[in-house]
Amino acid sequence: MKKEKCLLIFVFLWLGSLLASLSPGLTNQEIIDSADKLFQAGKFAEAERLYLEAAKGDPQNFRVLVHLGRIALLSNRLAEAEKWLTLASKVRPEERVPKTLLAEIFYRRDDFQKAARFFRAAGREAMAQKLESFKGLIPYRLKENTPGLTHLTFLMTDPLPVIEVQVNRKSAVNFFLDTGASEIIIDSELAKEAGATVFELEKGTLAGARKPIMFTAKLTA
Repeated sequence: MKKEKCLLIFVFLWLGSLLASLSPGLTNQEIIDSADKLFQAGKFAEAERLYLEAAKGDPQNFRVLVHLGRIALLSNRLAEAEKWLTLASKVRPEERVPKTLLAEIFYRRDDFQKAARFFRAAGREAMAQKLESFKGLIPYRLKENTPGLTHLTFLMTDPLPVIEVQVNRKSAVNFFLDTGASEIIIDSELAKEAGATVFELEKGTLAGARKPIMFTAKLTA
């Protein structure tokens, strides 16, 4: 019994000293700078602890609020991300970054109408128009009698998996699977042939940091 009490006391003392040493003698700005370095290094859990500490000292700090929102979004903690980013947007209503990230939150929830409002506020009119066109529709809904399990044959796997696909029953074409892509990207001629509804032009981001001008479109299958 005495041994257990000693162990508990030691653990509590050790945890207390650890928490106290997170930012000993640092100013709030120094804590934020340290958190930024951890964030850039991909150490999000450690960065989040420091940002939370900085938020206690300066609850209206825009940078801290945005980074807390980013980390929560990266972890798919959408409600928490929404809380931080809404606060950031109130602190600086003119800034587009919180609005873009809030749009991403509602996009992930398939709440396209709310996402559209935030994309428009962030200056992404083409994306807003596309999402508004889904009003009254359920996105990504499979037709009845769709098989619950489908097997695909990879035509190749290196450097990325390639599969054969038909778009709206048109000629079969090769698609590669890229888990870093947020949406399906197809050639403009194929989009036209498949009957896609095309909205405004928008600058995209592809591999190698390329930023081509792309059409934003909706395809009804």
